[in-house]
Amino acid sequence: MTTTTTEQPKWTSTAGPLQTKAAKTALDALRTEHKQFVQLDGIIGGPERRHNYCSLFSQAKREDVTAAEARIGERFNYAITRVNYKEIVAAVAATLPALENNRPIDDKRRSPDEESQRLTQVEHDQHEREAQQQVHNTEVARIVVELQRQYPWAKTNDHNMSRQARAAANLRKELALAFPDTKFSVRSDSASMTNSVTYRWTLGPTAKAISAIADKYEYGRFDGMQDLATNDTSAFGEAVDQVLGRAKYVSGSREIAPEILDKVRRLLCEAQQIEFQGNYTQHLFGPGDSRSLSDHVYKLVARTSFPPHAEISGILCSEGGQDDTTTEIIESGYQLTFQQFCPDPRHDTPCPLPCLACVVDACATPAPTAITVTENEERQGIELRFPGKPPQNILDQLHDRANGTWRYHRKGRFWYAKASENTRDFAQRLIAA
Repeated sequence: MTTTTTEQPKWTSTAGPLQTKAAKTALDALRTEHKQFVQLDGIIGGPERRHNYCSLFSQAKREDVTAAEARIGERFNYAITRVNYKEIVAAVAATLPALENNRPIDDKRRSPDEESQRLTQVEHDQHEREAQQQVHNTEVARIVVELQRQYPWAKTNDHNMSRQARAAANLRKELALAFPDTKFSVRSDSASMTNSVTYRWTLGPTAKAISAIADKYEYGRFDGMQDLATNDTSAFGEAVDQVLGRAKYVSGSREIAPEILDKVRRLLCEAQQIEFQGNYTQHLFGPGDSRSLSDHVYKLVARTSFPPHAEISGILCSEGGQDDTTTEIIESGYQLTFQQFCPDPRHDTPCPLPCLACVVDACATPAPTAITVTENEERQGIELRFPGKPPQNILDQLHDRANGTWRYHRKGRFWYAKASENTRDFAQRLIAA
């Protein structure tokens, strides 16, 4: 069909709203035929299929549709009235069948040879995908074995937990093993079509150090260049999912007390010999530094690992400052210094390390060479002390609820449980073994 650009007069109406709407609906259906076409699919000389499509953004005009519009318009003088609106609707309805039968055809049929080539290519692609999937599955199985060896304590699918709850439990365990002096809060959550794990901790290691452990528990990915959210389907990711569990989103934050941030602000100002004027003190490193004091404090704290049982004692800033030539802010040399304190609860007040009292106690009380059992009458408990880290088979027994609920006391370095016949028998069996 060729395209025509002939302008047609616009319709006017003196009819009521409902009559006008009925006539215009019919005329719109007529004009829609400009965008309608038929697509043929299938095999030439064989089975074929016809599909009606509407090209919404097409600007082409069919001559037969344009002629039909003109005939109906001239017949009614392009005017809709209370008398003729039904005739307009009927005229359009009588015209549409012929226009529908005359729709343009887009022939997408394939010859028998083309169909044979297509089927051959489909079969080849299928075999290729199956081969790639086999390689992928083999790699996943290999990594699973490595991860099971690396994380023998991991909760598996046998624990009847959701994937995000299992991920949270295993992440909590891994963080506790990696940073035993830091307490972590790890929680899982789920919502429609998504789930997440969030973790928090106070002071202790940096967010970068925690992310090195936690990032593998996340399968959600976001491509900022394409503004597209995807899922990690790598062999390593699927293996982690099987052994440890994963959540779509994993995020965390470290809590720093306001008084600690305030102390760092004042130390920075003191080191740079400028007057402290609150959080938004300007030009810490000179006139070229437009960032606020808080920005510098958060950057310094973010790369600082806080030792356990320690307080900030000062700041070293020998390399920090501003390069006079490039006006670049140099902060790599800035670091906080700490004074650590002995955590022994027997001391009335915290004392700096090294603690002479603890050294004397260590010399006076030699380390046990065998498993010892102590009854704690005040707390109605029983305590187990080992000469070193218990072997894995004993750890498994301690975690087995059939032997009682045993917990590890980090400061006292012993295992304890509520005293009962069951826990006493278990302790005696360990000693006898």
